[in-house]
Amino acid sequence: MENNKDLTVTSTSEVVAEATAKRDLLNMAYKQAQFYASSTIVPAEYQNNPSNCFIAIEMANRMGANPFQVMQSLNVIKGKPSWSSAFIIAAVNQSGRFKTPINYQMKGDWSKGDLECVAWAISKDGTKCESIKVTQKMANAEGWVQKNGSKWQTMPELMIRYRAAAFFGRQYCPDLLLGLMTTEEQKDIIDADYEEVDAKIATEKVEEHQNKTMASVKVTVNENPETGEVKEEKVATEKVETPANEGIFNYEV
Repeated sequence: MENNKDLTVTSTSEVVAEATAKRDLLNMAYKQAQFYASSTIVPAEYQNNPSNCFIAIEMANRMGANPFQVMQSLNVIKGKPSWSSAFIIAAVNQSGRFKTPINYQMKGDWSKGDLECVAWAISKDGTKCESIKVTQKMANAEGWVQKNGSKWQTMPELMIRYRAAAFFGRQYCPDLLLGLMTTEEQKDIIDADYEEVDAKIATEKVEEHQNKTMASVKVTVNENPETGEVKEEKVATEKVETPANEGIFNYEV
């Protein structure tokens, strides 16, 4: 029994110590976030925003990276965070998982329409790890080249390397990227001129329906006063004003 009591006490002490350590780490991270938020050299998304800084610090801790480096490399496109391609290349090269840094096998020529690129590196066991092949045909089919202001039009050889490196990172180091796309990928898949037109029209129709509702009203005419027999009955439609704060469903007249 005494041994069981000792085990219980020890176990409880360990839980309390672990909880205290986690609390201290969170407090330390939040204080660190406040320091970063007061800086003027961090990106605008983090200035005077300790919450964003705290998230960046947590991500940096998971990746074993410097928080300031993460803040400088984490871009928000249409509300979605994304890594710069240069950061992904640096993270993979510094991860220690490969004997060599990321290299690129280039084939073809952009002017001829057949440029191809494969990113590769040698793993610790000597295996050559290769990314999915990125081709000029793929870039055209996906619409990366045709977008307004696309860097594919002015520096295609750099962009094709960036895309191959992003594929390499997701294939062999997905934990480093934390499931995020690159900034270049986000820009390629998001249309800057996009507008939720259908939702806007639907909202306007609902508001119009809330203010004015058509209701059918039965009008009885030529009723026999003695027997109550109806000789003629008409249905008239009239416009009924509905209060803006009243529901639009199950409306009864």
